[in-house]
Amino acid sequence: MSRHDSDPTLHARASENFPVASRLIAPRFRPFVHAFYRVARGADDVADSADLSGEAKLARLQAIDAVISGRSPAQASIPVEEDASRLRMLFIRHALDVEPVRQLLQAFSADAANRPCRSWSDLLAYCRFSAVPVGRFLLDLHAESAEAYRASDALCSALQVLNHLQDCRRDWIALRRCYVPTAWLDAEGLATADLAADATSPALRRVIDKVLDHVVPLIREAERLADSLADPGLAREAAGITALARSLEGRLRVEDPLRQRVAVGKLRKAMTFMFAAAAHRPRRHRARSSSFSVAMRLFPRRTRPAVAAIYALARRLDDIADGTAAPAERKRAALEAWRTEISAFDAGAPTDPFTIALHRVAPALPTREWLSLIDGLESDISRVRAPDDEALTLYCRRVAGTIGVLVLAACGHATPGDAHYAAALGDALQRVNILRDVGDDLEVGRVYLPACHLAASGIDPSLPADRIQGHPALARARAQFATTIVDSFALAEAAARDAPGARILAVRMIAAVYRRLYDRLRMAPIGARPSLGWRDQALAILMAIRRP
Repeated sequence: MSRHDSDPTLHARASENFPVASRLIAPRFRPFVHAFYRVARGADDVADSADLSGEAKLARLQAIDAVISGRSPAQASIPVEEDASRLRMLFIRHALDVEPVRQLLQAFSADAANRPCRSWSDLLAYCRFSAVPVGRFLLDLHAESAEAYRASDALCSALQVLNHLQDCRRDWIALRRCYVPTAWLDAEGLATADLAADATSPALRRVIDKVLDHVVPLIREAERLADSLADPGLAREAAGITALARSLEGRLRVEDPLRQRVAVGKLRKAMTFMFAAAAHRPRRHRARSSSFSVAMRLFPRRTRPAVAAIYALARRLDDIADGTAAPAERKRAALEAWRTEISAFDAGAPTDPFTIALHRVAPALPTREWLSLIDGLESDISRVRAPDDEALTLYCRRVAGTIGVLVLAACGHATPGDAHYAAALGDALQRVNILRDVGDDLEVGRVYLPACHLAASGIDPSLPADRIQGHPALARARAQFATTIVDSFALAEAAARDAPGARILAVRMIAAVYRRLYDRLRMAPIGARPSLGWRDQALAILMAIRRP
C-alpha cells in the first residue's frame, strides 16, 4: 500500500487550497475526516472518470448512495463502496447524519450530467450540495452549535467558487463543465468555449471579477466562523482556512487563470495558514473540562495517556447523548452500536478511533463499566423525571462512578475498596453537577431533583418541567437536595481509607475542586454558574497535598 493510499490527506495537501485534517484537528477526530474525505475523493473520481459513460457514472454514484444510506451492502470489489460502508458505521456510532455525504453524491451526480450554472443563485445552489456539507460535517463531528452553520456555509461556498475559477479552463477542456454563471458570459457576448482560450480576454476578465465581487461577502461572513466555535483547534483551523480564501481571492484578481492555474504557493500557503491560526484567540470553551485538564497533569506520567483516552471516550459518549441536536432515535442507535464496539474492544479488536486509541494504552479495562455508562446515558436521552433516591444513586453510579472505576483501574488500582471509593466519589461529584445545572436541565425537560425533595417542598413531582421551573418553592427543594451532598462527600472520604487509588494526587485534587464548587453553589441562586479560577484550583491542589 502506498503512502497516498494509507493517508488520503497527503494527496489532499498537494491539490487542495486548504489542509485536510491538519494537526489543529484533535487526533481522535482525524480518522473521521480521513474516512469522509476518502469517500468524497472516490466519488469525485467516479464523476470525473474518462472511462465511464454518463449513465455508468450515475449508476455507480447511486450505488455508493445506497451503501451510505443503508439500502444495500457494499461490494467488496469496489473500494469506494467499502469505504462508504465503514463511514456509515462511524456515522451511526457517533449519531451523525449521513445526509452531508448524500448531498455530496448529489453534487457529483450533477457533475456527471454536466449541468451548467446559469446564474449566481444556481452556483450557490450547487455549492449547497458540493461544499457546504463538508463544513457541516466537521461542525457536527465536533458537536458545535448549529448557529455556526451560516458562517461555515459561506466559507465552504467561497472556497468552492474560488476552486472553480482556478480550474475553469481545465474543467471545460477535459470535462466540458462550466461553473461560471453562463448568463454573465452571455451578457459579455462570450460562450463557454471561450474558457479554452490561452489567455483571458477583457470581457472574460470582467466576468471573473464579477464572480470575485460576489465571493467577497461570503469571505466576510466566513470571518465570523472562528469566533463562534467552542473547539479551539477547529477554531484555529477555520481562521487559517479563511485567511487562505482571502489570499486566493486576491491572487485571482491579478493573475490569469487561463494562462496557468492560479494558486497560493506552498510556502505562502503554509505561512498564511499558520500565522492566521496562531493569531486567533479561541474563546473560553467547555468550562466543565478545565479542572480535569489541570488534574490530568497531576496523574502519574505513565498513566496519563490511559486517563486521557478514558476521558476522551467518556466525553464523546456524553456528547452523543447530551451534546448534539440529533434526534433521540439516532442517539439510541448510536449507543446501541457502542455496545457492539465495547464488545469488540473486550475481544481485542476495536474498530472505532476512540476505542482504538484507548486499547493502545489501556487494553485490560473492565468493559462492564463502559456498558454501565451507556445505560446511564440512555437515561439522559429518555429525559430523567424526578427519580427516587435509589434511582438517582444508580444513575450517579452509572454516569460518574464508572469513570472513577475505569480511571483507578488504568492507574493500577482495581481493588474492591477502589471501586467502592470511585462509586462514592462519583455520586458526590454528579450530585454537584445536578445542583449546578438545575435550571438548564429543567429548560430541556429533565428533572434530576429527587421526588422526595420536590414533594417535601410543596411541588408535585409529576408536574411538567416548565411548571417546576417556575414554581416558587423550587429554591427550597434545591436547598434540601444540596444538604444531601455533604453526606455523599463524607461517604467518599470514609471509603478513601480502604482505597489505594484515593491517594493519587489528581484524584484528591478533583475531589477538593468539587467540594469548593459545592460551597459556592450552595449559596448561589438557581441559574448561577460560579466558576473556579486558577486561585481556587491552586488552593484545591494545596488541600489535596495536605490531606493524604
